[in-house]
Amino acid sequence: MIELFVTNTENDQIVEKIFTLLGYSILTLFICGTLLWAYYINEKNKHFFVSMFSLYMLFYALIIIAIVVINKNNYDALTYTILFGITIFAIFLTSFVSIFFLLKCFNFFSSQNIKTNNYADPYNMNNITS
Repeated sequence: MIELFVTNTENDQIVEKIFTLLGYSILTLFICGTLLWAYYINEKNKHFFVSMFSLYMLFYALIIIAIVVINKNNYDALTYTILFGITIFAIFLTSFVSIFFLLKCFNFFSSQNIKTNNYADPYNMNNITS
């Protein structure tokens, strides 16, 4: 019985592919975190831009997961689980962020009970600003 061994160049190519996809997955999480941070740091939010960029990141994460699933044979169980888990988390996070900001862009969330920097008293209708 002849055992098939992986050469050093084949091993290097597989490791390079794994680290490239792992880097893309972590970059996706970093960009999602940056978008959330940008929302809370800025007074004049660009809701539509954030939602469209989140949709772009969602499609990007879907491409990554497709590549990971197609090349499942190249990964061991732990690497496959990490890549798959990070990408699934990024897909859910970006879909939530994009839907939230689309709804916020089209004013589906009312801000009538919010006064400047504090919450208005819901029982006192004189505090509500329009």
